Amino acid sequence: MLRSIFSKERLFYLYVGILILEGLYYLYPVFYEGIQLSAYKNFSLSDWFINYQEGFVRRGILGEILWYLWNTMHMHVGNVIYFISYSSTILLIGLFVKKWRGFNLSLYLLPSVFILGAFLMYPVVAYRRDALIFLLIYFSFTSYHYFLQEKRKWLCLFELISIFTILSHEASFFYFIPILVLHYFLYNRKIGLSFRASSLKTVLLFFPIGIIFLYTLI
Repeated sequence: MLRSIFSKERLFYLYVGILILEGLYYLYPVFYEGIQLSAYKNFSLSDWFINYQEGFVRRGILGEILWYLWNTMHMHVGNVIYFISYSSTILLIGLFVKKWRGFNLSLYLLPSVFILGAFLMYPVVAYRRDALIFLLIYFSFTSYHYFLQEKRKWLCLFELISIFTILSHEASFFYFIPILVLHYFLYNRKIGLSFRASSLKTVLLFFPIGIIFLYTLI
């Protein structure tokens, strides 16, 4: 009896339900009353508003998009940020759980603080862009994976997502580009290309991304 009540599946869905209820608890007053002006003093929120209106700066592309939405469509950008934060977090959790279950790992570990339990202790009221950045990195890996499967049309998408990610936060470069550079070089070596040819192909693939990253450091 107790075993069926406290099965892995039931505990997992209970945990997901708690996350959803917590999200609604924080989300409802924000969209009903709007984000208070005092919230904009929070660095996690104001960081979103860095834009290119005074010239090119690092981390400015998201702020430029928000400025466009406010200037042309008069949208409440605070609500847009909150919506993006929650949507990104929910999607990231969904992808994480899907991969977790795909490897047949124990669901009992998911509520751990070092995995998904952190979202219960530190809800997304901080408006951080971390979840969005990690989602973009995931899509970069995905498009790169399809590119290696002789699907050349994914090359452009890989470049665009990677550049957009770096323009969103330059430090994200170190989370995925060095790994992909090494992997692509070794991949070319594995299929029989010489050291010089492998190096050249790797440089050509990542050259646009590298230029954008260096530009953000100027």
